[in-house]
Amino acid sequence: IIMEPLMLLFGLMLTTIYLEKMERGGLFDKLRDSLDDPINWKRSAKIMAMSTIGSAAVMNDSVVLIFSGVVVDLCVRHKVANSLPYLLSLATTANIGSALTMTGNPQNILIVSLAYDKIEWLEFASNMVLPVAMSTFINSVMMLVYYRVELFPGSSGMVENFGIMITGSRTPEMLAQERAYYAAKASCGEVAYDSVWTLWSKIQIVVVVCFLFFFCAGYDVCVVCITAGCIL
Repeated sequence: IIMEPLMLLFGLMLTTIYLEKMERGGLFDKLRDSLDDPINWKRSAKIMAMSTIGSAAVMNDSVVLIFSGVVVDLCVRHKVANSLPYLLSLATTANIGSALTMTGNPQNILIVSLAYDKIEWLEFASNMVLPVAMSTFINSVMMLVYYRVELFPGSSGMVENFGIMITGSRTPEMLAQERAYYAAKASCGEVAYDSVWTLWSKIQIVVVVCFLFFFCAGYDVCVVCITAGCIL
């Protein structure tokens, strides 16, 4: 039995579960709120960006487990007819982003553990940044093209879709969705609350930044993960 990947998995799960099981107003709660957007394609793009970065920072399994419920909740809140564009945005980019770092998925952890030469966290990421960036770009284009009807309501075609993304213009259907979104949010009093950052959320940001810094500095990833989980 090789203990290093098991201890690393334990540390990553420990860190992630304490970030997820937190009080209202914590770091993950802010991330959940930041994913919401009245414009469909922007909401999908935010999910893809969060999933890519999150799975590279911690582990893809943890990111999918934590945020799948959040994505479903967003779909219910916006009464979307087809939730597949958003769920696939989460799942596909989680797999792609996890390839960036040695802590992104269990396969990478095992590869690094069995390697003859010691591989540093930053060295692994620098070698994987180009293929991950290209894969993310191709995946994003495929998602926006294949689900263009759901993500760009009222658009006449691909040319208008790319114009919407570049210029920020809106179709009448998008404008109606945006007005309904902000009206509902204002009636619930969420606008004032979203700007509040609690002490706990600030502490979490400091711990997560230190967590990534010590990874990049070449410290033992098992020790860093377990220490961060215990602090949280």
